[in-house]
Amino acid sequence: MGYIVAVIETLIALALIVGFARKLTYLAGAVFSLLIWGVAEGFGGPYTSGAADIGTAIIYAVVFCFLLIVNYYAGPARYSVDYYLEQRYSWWWKLAEMRRPEPVQPAAAPVMSVAS
Repeated sequence: MGYIVAVIETLIALALIVGFARKLTYLAGAVFSLLIWGVAEGFGGPYTSGAADIGTAIIYAVVFCFLLIVNYYAGPARYSVDYYLEQRYSWWWKLAEMRRPEPVQPAAAPVMSVAS
């Protein structure tokens, strides 16, 4: 079971580093952190007198939720794998973005005025 957890953590880390399927990665990371918090850490273990530590996994779940909110407001990240996959596959934004990215408009050529 420990190897499975290590593989899942490694896959989440690699997806975070390269920016692969960010929305899906953030959701999976939050769910996985809550699973670790509930099962392995026993909801922080506040079952003895004087215990005040809620554990670290819940903090990771909050960070993943914060990353999802940032993804919503910031839009596509230019230096991620998702940015290039979205240009190639039109449906990829559903895995990577919280909202549909705006189409990129080409810059208009400046108009030269002739003085008379």
